[in-house]
Amino acid sequence: MALLKRFGSAALAAGAALGTTAALAGSDLPKISASSYDETTPGIEQIAQAASATEIFRDDFDGEVLAEAWEVMNIDTDSYIVEDGQLLTIASSVGTREALDFTNIFRLSEDPPPGDWVATAKLNLEFATGHDTVFLGLVDGQEEAIYAWLNAWRGQYKESFSLSTIKRSKGQERWSVRQLYKDNYKGKPAADTLGQRIAQPIYLRLAKTGRSYIAGVKLGDGEDAQWIDTDKMTLLRAKGRLALGSTQGKAGNGETLIFFDWVKVESSAE
Repeated sequence: MALLKRFGSAALAAGAALGTTAALAGSDLPKISASSYDETTPGIEQIAQAASATEIFRDDFDGEVLAEAWEVMNIDTDSYIVEDGQLLTIASSVGTREALDFTNIFRLSEDPPPGDWVATAKLNLEFATGHDTVFLGLVDGQEEAIYAWLNAWRGQYKESFSLSTIKRSKGQERWSVRQLYKDNYKGKPAADTLGQRIAQPIYLRLAKTGRSYIAGVKLGDGEDAQWIDTDKMTLLRAKGRLALGSTQGKAGNGETLIFFDWVKVESSAE
């Protein structure tokens, strides 16, 4: 079992200064790899500094079929494949949390560990539609869930990219949101630049400490890449098992392609 990597104080900042990396070839757009927020979200250090924390689950998506540890809700076998060490998923329709009708929700067959834990997924996202969403969280059903929710949005006059912790309890929702990137085009149609601006790979995590849950994201592997966290959301009696998936936030043209490199769960429970 691998020890849980400790996140330094700089990496725990819920968004330090806006960082840049080298722009894409043929483009002068800076890459977004950190947030403009300068707050620190409490709670994560309790997990990161736990000496007994261990990696209790990891799937690198080796082989040609999905591991038996997973079950697939709302399955569409034509919209996902395991190959070349990745899980490739395609979302071409709009799903809702209320109906829990996202195509291909990949959910672990066992309950999460007791105590504090961190679930993390490494992925690459093609910003093909302007309404692309990835999620990682505990899913019990339509009424009960807690999500780390990563959402791209392109309207007529703006682009945005945000991270949320979303709590569903008895069918009601509460949100904690971090805006990662936003650009208003002042009366001009929005440019299609998200795919060029967002540094990749993307690391998406959901951390549990006590009864609090905090979503986090790290954009890219550059020296300036930092973990960006939302404020905490609290669940007294969390239900469900760890799940990940994708959807589209609005009907339109194109498909959302997501390449998951790995998923892991680390626990500080003794």
